[in-house]
Amino acid sequence: MARRQREFVVGLFSLIGIVALVFLTLQIKGTSLFEGSYRVRVRFPEVAGSLVRGASVLIYGVKVGDVLDIRIDPSPEYPEEPVEIELRIRESMRLYQDAEVEVVESAIFGETTVVMSPGSPNLDPLGDGVTIHGRPPADILGDIAQRAPEIIMEIAQSVTMVNDFIRDLNDEGQITRSINDLAAIIGFLREMVDDEQGDLRAVATNLRGFTANLEQTRSLLDQTLLQASSEMHTLRVAMTGSISTLTGDAQGGIVQATDAMASLEHTLGFVDQYMTGNIDRWEAITAQIEAAAVGFNRLLDRLDSGEGTVGRLLTDERLYDEILRLLSQMNRWLGSLDSILGGAREPLGERVVPYEETPRTPSAP
Repeated sequence: MARRQREFVVGLFSLIGIVALVFLTLQIKGTSLFEGSYRVRVRFPEVAGSLVRGASVLIYGVKVGDVLDIRIDPSPEYPEEPVEIELRIRESMRLYQDAEVEVVESAIFGETTVVMSPGSPNLDPLGDGVTIHGRPPADILGDIAQRAPEIIMEIAQSVTMVNDFIRDLNDEGQITRSINDLAAIIGFLREMVDDEQGDLRAVATNLRGFTANLEQTRSLLDQTLLQASSEMHTLRVAMTGSISTLTGDAQGGIVQATDAMASLEHTLGFVDQYMTGNIDRWEAITAQIEAAAVGFNRLLDRLDSGEGTVGRLLTDERLYDEILRLLSQMNRWLGSLDSILGGAREPLGERVVPYEETPRTPSAP
């Protein structure tokens, strides 16, 4: 009798353990013993990845069912959708007439799942055994290959924009020509003052031309800096969009686009880094140009009221010192400006050599 009781107790505990094991297994799989379900068939032209029976069905990332069966059923009713997938969905999760179904392959683990959107509750719910149409898998590689000419064209335009900007920094650009012109004018004015030659009116005319050149150069520098900032932003957006689409092992134009993008990114990185690092110096030089222009205009007003030669002008030591101070200021910002632009175009050509200021001894009045 005692033996039978022991066997009964052992059998009872074994049964409880088996039931608990089955219950835990079902819980892990997301299947409930007490909740009903309904079936939905989905037709596809093809499916992505390697979908298998038992794969999860997800809505908003939450498992709501599983795949019961996958089969090829070339039904005359669905001639372009030969693949049929049968899904088991929890009864508590209702699907509606505009529900969307897609087979998705995880890029990390390689697991293939069925992802669904339940649709609008304003429409009628789907019944048991109904058949709906699934969304065909996205042909990413084909889309990239189709967009290859467009991508290459965008990259070519971006490269052209960068080349135009760098050419403007090089010997062919307006900025460099303006710098050379300013250096020549400074040297010419210094020679006139040193030799004490020329009429005051001629000096004033040259100073006015120099001031106008200053204003034009200052405006050109501001416009160039603004244009460079805008182009850098536009090109980086274009680069980011192109790089995000150039994924996978595409052929032909995709390889060319990748090479062009690498070259463009290198050039952009150099120009953008250099311009960003010197933005404070640009602003300081612009302020110096503005101050110098104001000083020259003030000096011109005084020259307009004078008569005679530069020799007479130099008898006024204050005017002479003011000319030297302004010319010295011109040389300082010219050298700073040349160092910035010269560094940006250093790999592309020779730098502009600014006029070198030489000390002189004022003539005796």
